Amino acid sequence: MLLGEKPYFVSCVHSSYPMHCHNEIELLYCIHGQFKATIESTEYILTEGSILFVSSLAMHQITIDDDSFALVLEFGSNFLGSQFNEFAAQKFSKCLITPDEDCVYRNRLEKPIKRIYDEVSHPDKGTHWAIQGFLYEIFAMMVRYVPMQSQNPQKLKSLDRYLKIQRVFELVQNEYHSEITLDRAASCAGYEPRAFCRLFKFITNMTFHDYLNLHRINISMRLLENNAHSVNEIGQMVGIPVSKTFSRVFRKYTDMSPSEYRKHYLKSLSLE
Repeated sequence: MLLGEKPYFVSCVHSSYPMHCHNEIELLYCIHGQFKATIESTEYILTEGSILFVSSLAMHQITIDDDSFALVLEFGSNFLGSQFNEFAAQKFSKCLITPDEDCVYRNRLEKPIKRIYDEVSHPDKGTHWAIQGFLYEIFAMMVRYVPMQSQNPQKLKSLDRYLKIQRVFELVQNEYHSEITLDRAASCAGYEPRAFCRLFKFITNMTFHDYLNLHRINISMRLLENNAHSVNEIGQMVGIPVSKTFSRVFRKYTDMSPSEYRKHYLKSLSLE
């Protein structure tokens, strides 16, 4: 589940992560060494230059040892909007493309993937926008060239529930600075509050209020780092206008007060 300011997830991964699933599609690109990935019950070995496609809601994990590492790309409705829904209703017919395969679209996909890796390795003020452009390019090529087939009915039913909850993610992303009640979130997803709470907890493993507050705190951390606003101003900007409440909620998720976090961050910069 994507949570924070960016509507996508891009990262270099050096360690294993356990079996899980999410609404977003995922691409794994082996940068160095080799590692094992499991999608549902099928195991894949990725060597340098291999690309692995993970369908929406597919259970998957990766096991990385030694000095191997991968580039992970995740994007879905938060990034592509409703255009993603039709794509997510399908699954990849072929998940793994290795460097030695005679695959026309592999090289076309690898170029923007490598450009994203370069941006992650040497970030600057334009990195966020460059990554977005490359992700759009990757998605366009996936729509055009990567073989797909329909998801099974059970997956489609689960996907429908995820997409309804996705509306709530978008509500939080767009209006976190305003008051968002549980009733409003439930109505946005098309459920009565009790059923919504059960489904939201099942999908996210947290309550709606925890999700909303964590989103607000993630954004407030970025605002505290640039030192352009006071703590009280930031609390108001993220939808927690009472300073004592903002400090209490911030400490709950970070073990620090907003002021302590700002001092800690500025101190870490001075040590670099």
